[in-house]
Formats: sequence, structure tokens, C-alpha cells
Amino acid sequence: MSFNTFARGLPEQIIDQAIASIPFFIRQCRSEEARRAFRYQNPEDFVLGVTIGSIVTSFETAFKIAYGRHFNQYEISEINQVINGRMPLIRSALFEAG
Repeated sequence: MSFNTFARGLPEQIIDQAIASIPFFIRQCRSEEARRAFRYQNPEDFVLGVTIGSIVTSFETAFKIAYGRHFNQYEISEINQVINGRMPLIRSALFEAG
């Protein structure tokens, strides 16, 4: 099944919201307290992983509410393509956050 217009536009909106939150989140994750609590060395890598996880989880939750089921393998591939296509913007937001 290919995503319909609703499902196709939703990841873009979720990614835009995630990108907008990166500057705040990266500042929080650079503190020693956060590093000790979550045990990571590189805040940028940590924020990238959390951001991607947040995007997938947000979309899966909305998809489950709208369609009453989880993604199938083909749909997982589609969402991964959307995320990969926006990865330069996500990485740019991390870089610009300083």
C-alpha cells in the first residue's frame, strides 16, 4: 500500500517540527548533567538518534490512530525514504545549533 496524501504529508510536518526543536534539545544535551544521566559522549549523535526516533514514533502513532494498524514493511521503507531525503536538513539543523 502506498501512503495516501494525508500519510505522505504527515512525515514532512513531523520532520519540520523535529528540526525546529533541535536547537533547544542540543543545548539541553550538552550539559554535564544530561551526559551523566544518559551516558553519551557526543551530544550531536545523541540528538540525531533521538530526533529520528521521535519522527518515526510520532508518525507511527498518528498512523495507528488514523488507520488502526501498524506500518507494514513497504510503509516502513517509504517512511525511511522520506527521513533519508530530509537527513541533510536534519544534520544542518544540528550543525547550525552550534
